[in-house]
Amino acid sequence: SDLIRYYINKIISIPHCVDEDVRNDALKTVETIESIRRVIPVYLEDLIAKINQSDDEEKISCVIADTSVGGALEVAKKMGLEAVAIWPAGAPCLALAAHIPQLLQHEIINNDVCYKFYDLILCNSVYELDPSVSKLIPNALPIGPLLAGKTWPQDSTCLAWLNRQPAASVIYVAFGSSTMASAKQVEELALGLELSGHPFLWVVRPNFMDGSTVKFPDRFKDRVSGKGKIIEWTPQEAVLAHPSVLCFVSHCRWNSTVEGLTMGVPFLCWPYIADQFSNKNYICNVLKTGLDLMKGENGITTRREISSKINTLISSDVINSKALHVKEIV
Repeated sequence: SDLIRYYINKIISIPHCVDEDVRNDALKTVETIESIRRVIPVYLEDLIAKINQSDDEEKISCVIADTSVGGALEVAKKMGLEAVAIWPAGAPCLALAAHIPQLLQHEIINNDVCYKFYDLILCNSVYELDPSVSKLIPNALPIGPLLAGKTWPQDSTCLAWLNRQPAASVIYVAFGSSTMASAKQVEELALGLELSGHPFLWVVRPNFMDGSTVKFPDRFKDRVSGKGKIIEWTPQEAVLAHPSVLCFVSHCRWNSTVEGLTMGVPFLCWPYIADQFSNKNYICNVLKTGLDLMKGENGITTRREISSKINTLISSDVINSKALHVKEIV
């Protein structure tokens, strides 16, 4: 416990040399991962060497690393340390990534970018790890990326607002820390929420609209002032657990997926990148606790699609009962 307290007070940032505009561009995910893999191991190896050569420091014997910084695991093996990989997303995505060679061989997929993306995430380190290394080893150095996006101070005023809403009435809309939308998509989402006629709590980061300040339709805020609340960041678990929340419009990243399932809240799924599509598939097609928002020919999800799916979702006794059943299981 003393060692844990020591390292909690010694959180160290390692440069990754990724520009902010690259991190905010989902299409440059591969470039981001390549930069992380190239730069971080150099700094990490130097850090470990300095700690282990110092007489004043506890010696590091193990590196626990997120698989997306797989270079850290390679550094550990190079330095003769134990290495433990952590996969912070859903298990199906790990299975998918591990079977990319077979999927390519059978021509189920043929996208070079997709293959490169998963290969970079795994960095071959998962394959090389000794499977017997499955427990937390003393004197371990945890390494993980803090690149998913900036988080903002939680605004707990939304909980007081939820307290004033009827039970099971509020549409909760949140897309995490890195999802972005075009100006047209923001407009359609805003008008779709308004068209649904239900109260809504919408988390809108300052950079949600293609990385820039969000602009809402003319007089939108005035028209929905009695029903809608727009906020930059919420205490999400507390929101999803609130009895006023009716459904969750989500990008379906793993944290949000687990939190929504745990609280028994039906999903309206709007995946954006990576594992979100697999999570959406399980929510909609396996667990059957949600519906998928479809895009039109121009790649935009229309206001009528949003409004229609909201009303279909909340009126479905089957989906709601399955959501509660999954909550009990979880």
